[in-house]
Amino acid sequence: MRAVLDTHDEEVVVVVAHGTMISLFVARYNGVEPHGLWQRLGLPSLCVLAVPGFGMQEVT
Repeated sequence: MRAVLDTHDEEVVVVVAHGTMISLFVARYNGVEPHGLWQRLGLPSLCVLAVPGFGMQEVT
């Protein structure tokens, strides 16, 4: 993620990933349990994160 952000100056960057990877990444930076977050994700789903710090703003 840091490499992607370092190479893009846009205000909004979209990264597409598998729900498992999203859950693990978001959980690492937000102190949430990854499996519980994974269960919340539907198809399709998205997580909005703040930069810097990757704080979770929204899960839909």
